[in-house]
Amino acid sequence: MKKDLIKSIQTQLQKLTNKRFSKKYVENFIYPILIHINLSKNHKFLICGAQGVGKSTLLQILEKHLLVFFKKKTLNLSLDNYYLTKKQRVCLSKTKHPLL
Repeated sequence: MKKDLIKSIQTQLQKLTNKRFSKKYVENFIYPILIHINLSKNHKFLICGAQGVGKSTLLQILEKHLLVFFKKKTLNLSLDNYYLTKKQRVCLSKTKHPLL
C-alpha cells in the first residue's frame, strides 16, 4: 500500500503544481504527515504558513488520500483568502520585520 500511496501522491502533486516530485521527497515529507494524521487520536489539525508555500495544495493531497486509502472524511476550513497587496507587504517588512 505504501508504494501505491506514494505514487498516487506524486501524481496528484504533478497535476496540482505542474512539477515533478521524487518518490524520496514524497516519502520523507508528505507521507509521514499523512500517516501521522491517520494514526492520531486527534481530530483537528492546523496547517499554517506564509502565502504561497503550498498549504492548500498539501490540504488537497491529504484530503484525497485520507479518503481513498484510509476511508476517512475531512472537513476543511480555510482562512487563506486574506492577502496583503505587494505594497502593503513591503511597508510591513520595512516597519515590522524584513520577513514579513
